[in-house]
Amino acid sequence: MRCEEVILQEHEFDLIQERWILVRTLDGKPDMVGLSELFRRARQLRAVEDASPLVVASLYRLLLAIVHRAIQGPLGLSDVQRLLEQGCFSPAVEQYLEKYSSRFFLFGPEPFFQVGDLKLKSTSIAKLAVERSSGNNKALFDHSLDDQPPAISYAEAARWLVAHQAFSLCGGVAGGGLMNFTDAPSPRGALVFVLGENLFQTLVANLVWYTDEEDVEEDTPSWEEPAVTYETLQKGQVRSLQGDVCPVRLYTWQSRAIRLIPEDGLVRTIMYTSGFQAKGVFRDPALAYQKPRKGDADRIPVRFSLEKAFWRDFQALVPPNADLMPQILRQVNHDELRPYLVPRGELRLQILGQVARPGKPVVDAWNNEVYPLPLSVLADEQKRIKIGQATQLAEDIGKALRGAGYVLARELSDAELAGDVLDNLPLMRVYWSRLEVEFTHFLSGLGRADDPEVPYREWTQNLVDTAWQAYNLTRRAIGNSALERRAVLMGEDKLHRELLTLGLKTQEVKT
Repeated sequence: MRCEEVILQEHEFDLIQERWILVRTLDGKPDMVGLSELFRRARQLRAVEDASPLVVASLYRLLLAIVHRAIQGPLGLSDVQRLLEQGCFSPAVEQYLEKYSSRFFLFGPEPFFQVGDLKLKSTSIAKLAVERSSGNNKALFDHSLDDQPPAISYAEAARWLVAHQAFSLCGGVAGGGLMNFTDAPSPRGALVFVLGENLFQTLVANLVWYTDEEDVEEDTPSWEEPAVTYETLQKGQVRSLQGDVCPVRLYTWQSRAIRLIPEDGLVRTIMYTSGFQAKGVFRDPALAYQKPRKGDADRIPVRFSLEKAFWRDFQALVPPNADLMPQILRQVNHDELRPYLVPRGELRLQILGQVARPGKPVVDAWNNEVYPLPLSVLADEQKRIKIGQATQLAEDIGKALRGAGYVLARELSDAELAGDVLDNLPLMRVYWSRLEVEFTHFLSGLGRADDPEVPYREWTQNLVDTAWQAYNLTRRAIGNSALERRAVLMGEDKLHRELLTLGLKTQEVKT
């Protein structure tokens, strides 16, 4: 290969061959691979990894889109079984990537996930990542300035690009004669992924099952369509995203018009404006849904909360109404798939996403949580109902404990300051943090039990014990004056009475 050809290839950065995706191997070692190597080694890799859960989620969805198009399906359970028995993606995926290889260059006339002819005033690459400070973005970890933008590698820029297209939020004037910024199709929900024993199994487990071949033909990714140009956007930015089976269009939606600017092997600046706005009602297969308490919406996606861990809303993931649970969970609940995906009878679910303020472009946190889910729970409506009862009881006892804590804090200070004093005590932090581990034990026990009342009774006792443990640990943080002893006793009395009101036999647990 001639020298100038090597330079051109490096400049264009081929996402199929270049190493840019962070992974973990089965023996626990970190590695970096390109698309071709990832699919070739999928059975030897544990998972996609990154410091940002948004990068992980968006890369999984990109990989799923490629598999969907390469296998032209799957069309139901039989196709999934056949793929699992085959045990690999090759050669279908390699042939597919070769066919569309010209659209997987990070730079060039038709750059991947970008608008190649975009010509606007440049801005910092930090705009693509919420962990960097740019403009009105709230910095989570870093405080880089717009006039001193960070310089990142092509590999990292590619990861940020994919994540930003999937998780960008509304807010602000786009400029360039284009419409104002709107949300990407699913940037605020808690995305659920079923984890297999290796990356191959994980990808197969999260494929969406099509109902007919027409759905497959119409569900095309951005790289199979004409490259987006600035003129394309000027003619119209609203595009249809309608229906319950459109994963590829959803996973490859270009919500922003972006052009990365290479600079001696690094990216420091980009051109940036609004992309396509999704029109229509669609179903994200990785989201659980809830019926709204009010309003005309048919269903709303389950989201993370800044105030509490996701397990406290776990029933929303596996509600009695199976139609509201994520589509991928309904699909894996088949005896035919158990030998491949859940040989020990228990799924592992990874929940990824961001905590974003409703209707605002402000991200307060990321979430990346993993939970066990026995198949027997997924298949049993009564067990799913028991999860809801268990989490509600945890909330009720938490409310009782907080009431006792308020009495304690009020006696230590006064009514006006009691709330602030309570927030500075370890009481509620201890209670909720200890229950997170206990909840995973409850799920596993529920899966093994013939009678769901047995693990529920154990969970109930654990809740009461944990409430008293939290109270006793808080008492140790308080002095031993007459006033403080009186405050502790009044709080204890309040907790006893509140638990009795809930119909719970209560006995103080010493730590």
